[in-house]
Amino acid sequence: MNKERRIKLLLRNTRTDELCLIAWFSVRNSDLYWGPGTPGRATNWVTSTDFSKFTITVPDDLDSLPLQNWKVSHHKSGVMHVNSTSDGQHLTKDVHFGSVVEISAPKLISLHISRPPKEMPTYHKSPSRAGARTIVLNVPEELWARRHYFEFYVSPAGTFEFPGPILALAAGVQHPSFSMTFANDDGHGNPDLDLIISCRANVLDASLSAWHPEAGVWALFF
Repeated sequence: MNKERRIKLLLRNTRTDELCLIAWFSVRNSDLYWGPGTPGRATNWVTSTDFSKFTITVPDDLDSLPLQNWKVSHHKSGVMHVNSTSDGQHLTKDVHFGSVVEISAPKLISLHISRPPKEMPTYHKSPSRAGARTIVLNVPEELWARRHYFEFYVSPAGTFEFPGPILALAAGVQHPSFSMTFANDDGHGNPDLDLIISCRANVLDASLSAWHPEAGVWALFF
């Protein structure tokens, strides 16, 4: 039976050592899964006409929407969908996206504009529980009240030119882009799915942090 491999991405307050879980990724049986670190109020906030311009509108009834801890499933069959892990409700029904094992170059899968970490619940579990590999980005106290921006890509092993950012980001505090390989096996010691997760991470301008600090935004690309 194939063993699940998981990666967790966390932020750490360098003064208090407080942790916030941003996202997790896993591979299992030639399938790729990922999701947010904490439940959110899922709704269609983002409208877009092209890849370079979109509008984000926070709904007036945000507080009345149910919290949902969703996950994305991208299967070897080529089917992708988004499920609520609390009740199994489909947030996005099956879309044929192409087989995950056929990804041949860096492919953007998600963009995330986080809540300020001070508005997020503290992560009290062991980040490496169940054998998870962890990426921890250190954040100084003075940036703990700022929103953070992430772009997540998947690719096979190899040498590629890293794509430019989706959003036009002002020069400022930036984390170095990072990558981590994680592989599953077929139960006989042979690689079954071998992917690299890459991430671009930035600290956004302070002016954006006062805008609905209770709300973070995820955009999924498929």
